[in-house]
Amino acid sequence: GRLNERVQRSLTTADIVRLGLRPKNGRGWRWHIPLTLVHRVRVELPLDPYVVGALIANGCMTTQSGTMLTTPDTDVAKLVGIAIEIRKMNDADETICDRYYLPGLAKVTESLGLRVKSALKRIPRSYLESSREQRIGLLHGLMDADGSSRDETRRSVTYHTTSFGLAGDVVELVTSLGGTASLR
Repeated sequence: GRLNERVQRSLTTADIVRLGLRPKNGRGWRWHIPLTLVHRVRVELPLDPYVVGALIANGCMTTQSGTMLTTPDTDVAKLVGIAIEIRKMNDADETICDRYYLPGLAKVTESLGLRVKSALKRIPRSYLESSREQRIGLLHGLMDADGSSRDETRRSVTYHTTSFGLAGDVVELVTSLGGTASLR
């Protein structure tokens, strides 16, 4: 087998203390506690979860002009466009990110509590309590818009936000899917 292949076994806390937390080389951790994801049933949601994630991350919904998405990533715009109508705005200033108008979403984004300034953004509770597939779509939307990854050896990602409440919601979302997350 591989040198770093994991064998599952149950140990008491006393066994873990006796054997030590770190391997002999001192790098990393010797033990891994598997996490489980929260299973929930699919629920009817007013907007596609990916769209909600992208709007939370890069949506502008505080003006009277409607609902807009700002992103330099055309793939995000394409994925949003699969679920809802999206129109690229023709901005004269080419130094700013592409902006997209999403018509007809004012009432639904208001009902979801999304029409707030960035520091007050939160994930709607109905989306945090949706099915695994719906929560994964939500996380994809969030990460595609405001996430980043480290080099391949670390296998970790970061979500960037100015909203402390949203940061806590993302931790809840990730852990409900069996991942690990922390705030910095």
